[in-house]
Amino acid sequence: MDRYVILNFSRAAYSEIVQRKLNEPRDAKPANDGELETGDWRLMGYFEDIRRVVRKIPRGKVATYGSVARAAGHPGTARQVSWALRAAEATRVPWHRVLGADGRILLPGEAGLRQRTLLELEGVQFKGNRVNMKRFEWPPTNR
Repeated sequence: MDRYVILNFSRAAYSEIVQRKLNEPRDAKPANDGELETGDWRLMGYFEDIRRVVRKIPRGKVATYGSVARAAGHPGTARQVSWALRAAEATRVPWHRVLGADGRILLPGEAGLRQRTLLELEGVQFKGNRVNMKRFEWPPTNR
């Protein structure tokens, strides 16, 4: 449990924490006697674990938030995967290849439309609002 923290804060707060941490020296000691706090560098390790897995998803394939969390060594943290991917576009992580467990895009509005468009450009096909996970899921599972 010392590798990550459950994230529960707003996008603005997240951005502020990340910016503050980016401006700190990497060897800075935690101000709370070693306990993890939101935005701690060890939390960034969790984010990098998630991004490392997502970078492995090939073009034309998708993975679920849960399978990404498990593959990164953090089972049970599917909801936190989206936080790790929020700023992923700037880091060249193919964030759009991660979907909900039933093959649906979970992002609302324009972000969801953009995700669908990017997936379709890679050859991922939709039936209604779902991806056929038997055909397009990476790594293949016994669904």
